Amino acid sequence: MADPNLKEWATDRQAEIIDAVIEHGSHRKASAALGVHNSYIDAAMAAVKAKAARAGYAPGHFSAGVAPGYAMGKVTIQRSAAGVERVWERQSPQQGDRLRDIEAMVKSAAADAQGMSRLRDGPEAPAGHLLASYWFGDPHFGLGSSAEDGGETTDIDEADRLTRAAIDNMVSRAPQTCRAILGFIGDNLHANDGSALTPGHKNPLDVDVRGYGAAFLSCTRAICYAISRALEKHDQIDVWIMPGNHDPDAAFAIAVAVSMFFDNNPRVTVRLSRDYLWWTTFGKNLIAAHHGDKIKPMELHGVLSNDCQSVWGECEYRYVFRGHIHHDTVIEYQRTRMESLRTLAKSDAWHRGQGYRSMRDTRVIIYHEQFGEACRYTVSAAMLEAA
Repeated sequence: MADPNLKEWATDRQAEIIDAVIEHGSHRKASAALGVHNSYIDAAMAAVKAKAARAGYAPGHFSAGVAPGYAMGKVTIQRSAAGVERVWERQSPQQGDRLRDIEAMVKSAAADAQGMSRLRDGPEAPAGHLLASYWFGDPHFGLGSSAEDGGETTDIDEADRLTRAAIDNMVSRAPQTCRAILGFIGDNLHANDGSALTPGHKNPLDVDVRGYGAAFLSCTRAICYAISRALEKHDQIDVWIMPGNHDPDAAFAIAVAVSMFFDNNPRVTVRLSRDYLWWTTFGKNLIAAHHGDKIKPMELHGVLSNDCQSVWGECEYRYVFRGHIHHDTVIEYQRTRMESLRTLAKSDAWHRGQGYRSMRDTRVIIYHEQFGEACRYTVSAAMLEAA
């Protein structure tokens, strides 16, 4: 039986689920009444219990057990000649379940949009021997900067315009293929949460005044738009929404939301992974990506060869893409091309003050299954802004 007091910490959708569990007496019966999978009810209830526990409400765990979302830590026991007199338990949030909590939260919030993507016919004659890969390096949705403060004037709306205009341009130039990769390789959001601080070092960030929620929604919608456009040219699309140093948790949440929206479309696969190095194969090609903040460039070759032992010898052409540094570099080592990507985003005051200057663009690269890279089309921010 659900606890009605949990509704104090619940979203509207979670409150509806709590009422359904109370009314029908079980998660299974509530899921049937609401027309959702039982695991969805379980995840929503776990998320609201964990949120309530963080606020100090967790009935039952004082006499036995651990509060939802917490792990048992240090236990102190006071003894006397008569035996145990008092026990102090220290419980702390389970760090390992943070992404699981995020996934449950986003699934609950996005339930009404699940499987609502528009279905459309694929291309009439896609080329099976070609793969198209679209790469967006560091979009930084949520960056808010102005020339008056020493940066370049930009906001959420500009990130949205540039992303949509770029995919429009690239799709118009790419050939029809059976398969495509749509890669957003980290720092998709400028801030990981509403604190406007970098997750690692807690440095302050220049953010759009509309806040984190507006950035999250805009980025999610722009990626959904990009997928919808790519479906016009490609039969099957692998979507990579990778974590960066600015958005290690938020990127996963965006991926969950996007995957739910396209849940009804068998032509779209949104990868839900907690890894930092992603890869796939296409014929003799090995294509990989890594944000660039965890593994040094010259270490990537060794790490990738270790992770891809089963296919390494079969892939004559190997390509690794990185973001993070916002400018073009190419390192070729033992038949592996490691390429960093520019960004379409403008610079904030801190980066301008540090002297960072780089051109802004994005690109689509076409691969032949037997002969490696066949061609590429680069789209500059200047081109998009002039249109």
